[in-house]
Amino acid sequence: MSGVTTGVADYSLQINTDTASNPTTCSQFGYSTCQTWEQFIYSTDGDGDASNGRTPIVFIQDWFFAGSTSQYNAVGCPSGWNAYPDQNACYRNSDAVDAPLVAVNNIGSIKLTGSATAGGVDTVSFSVNGQAYSVNQPASTLNINKIWRQSEFNIFGNGSANPVVSFNRGSSVTVNVAVNDGTTNAPTCLGNAGTTFEQNNLTLGSCAASGGSSPRISFTQSN
Repeated sequence: MSGVTTGVADYSLQINTDTASNPTTCSQFGYSTCQTWEQFIYSTDGDGDASNGRTPIVFIQDWFFAGSTSQYNAVGCPSGWNAYPDQNACYRNSDAVDAPLVAVNNIGSIKLTGSATAGGVDTVSFSVNGQAYSVNQPASTLNINKIWRQSEFNIFGNGSANPVVSFNRGSSVTVNVAVNDGTTNAPTCLGNAGTTFEQNNLTLGSCAASGGSSPRISFTQSN
């Protein structure tokens, strides 16, 4: 990271899965067809209202998209989930854990990880200054391990009320994404292929991918 002078501002760090058909979860929730999506998130303010003070948290957000409007209207959302009818969707948040507030110009010190283990748990972990803040949920919540093949990792705005995080001109941020999928295969760079609604004001630059014992992607964005 270089040239970043922006200090405290609302933002989120997100690792997002791809959105894909998930027959196991469809059946679990009483649907014939559906898609699922999971977000591993660090948010600088859990309620999105900085006027009452910032409460940084780490949590998982789960999304379920019904295959048709008619079935969505007939079946509805599982107990404990929230309805998002504009997209025939249901969503929920996992438990959250409090974490430190990290200014935008210090994001180079942050590490965010997301994992999904079949028959186990999905975990998000936020690490800064040698301390980790983690929370998990049962893998059966969304069965995301069955469909997760792509990852989006970046710094974004903080929710729909503050969807864009803005960096000062001259900022450059390098993002490193490590992959642990049980292979040594190099991942593939996919430009502008993200799934989240939130954004930043940086322009995507070059991307490099490597395989071996620690497969990873590295890309730079600047303005």
